[in-house]
Amino acid sequence: MQEAAAPVKGTRQRGKLGDFFRAGYEYRVLELIVQGYKKMCEDRCYPEKEEEERFSAILTDYIEKCCPMYSMLTHQQWDVNREYYHDSEAVRKGAADPRKVPRIDIVVVRWKALGKTKEKFSFECKLLDEFDTTSIRYYIEKGLIDRYLSDKNYAAESSWGGMIAYILRGVHDTIMIKLNEQIERQLRRSTDCLILSEPVADFKAIYKSQHQRPDRDDVLTVIHLLLSFPYSTKE
Repeated sequence: MQEAAAPVKGTRQRGKLGDFFRAGYEYRVLELIVQGYKKMCEDRCYPEKEEEERFSAILTDYIEKCCPMYSMLTHQQWDVNREYYHDSEAVRKGAADPRKVPRIDIVVVRWKALGKTKEKFSFECKLLDEFDTTSIRYYIEKGLIDRYLSDKNYAAESSWGGMIAYILRGVHDTIMIKLNEQIERQLRRSTDCLILSEPVADFKAIYKSQHQRPDRDDVLTVIHLLLSFPYSTKE
């Protein structure tokens, strides 16, 4: 299957994802994650303790189990890593301490050119609770801003990045409103707010936000997947 052309960097179009994702690499990444998430829910495999790392470990395992069949269906090789070291250029040249680099929570990888090159897509993961203002604030402060709009720059080699939220309580559309309130407080720009995106594989809790990079001229698109579980909608 021929993929859609890559989006032009720097676009600030704020409509639906449409052609930007449909049948392209970005859409495929999200579809693979949604497949893993749905299998996780079907098996009711949730962590005993509500900790971000436990959710990520289980989700990554389910995504990995989906990779072989997904690779066959898409005619592309897929893989996933958890706690991926985000080495800087200084680390790669031996001039900085590799023990101090940040680790990306989940990285989805697509191999190209018969496995000789690869594309990486990064996801920062956070817990969210509609009734816990600290979790709402941290999602923006410690997640979106610290990982994507600082010198850590998890999407340094891409025009888009991703975040995954594990919802402990509440519903995604109400949580989205509270996240946008935090964005306006912390970034002071309504243009950075989350907007609802098109569903992927019948999964609807997908949002996108667009942000001017602090050290570059182009715009970064961040995709947000807000994952609910059977107990999430309870107060």
